[in-house]
Amino acid sequence: FKTYEYNQSHKPVREQDKVVGHAVRAMYLYSGMADIATEYGDDTLRVALDRLWDDLMTKSLYVTGGLGPSAHNEGFTSDYDLPNETAYAE
Repeated sequence: FKTYEYNQSHKPVREQDKVVGHAVRAMYLYSGMADIATEYGDDTLRVALDRLWDDLMTKSLYVTGGLGPSAHNEGFTSDYDLPNETAYAE
């Protein structure tokens, strides 16, 4: 299961539009992107982050704030896959 999507290196960050891979790694990456976008006024990163945020909030986030439903990859699976009993939910 360790693919380029697993560590978010499948596309340049500015072209990513779907939250994929390992949940914690993704959030660290997105936090870094937000820091750089803010520090340098990089609107292209802000646009990418808006797309990723929308994907996360509408398709991959539990109402409790947990994210990453799969213990198998400690991360994301398909849209709206949010199991209750087996939730990894970092």
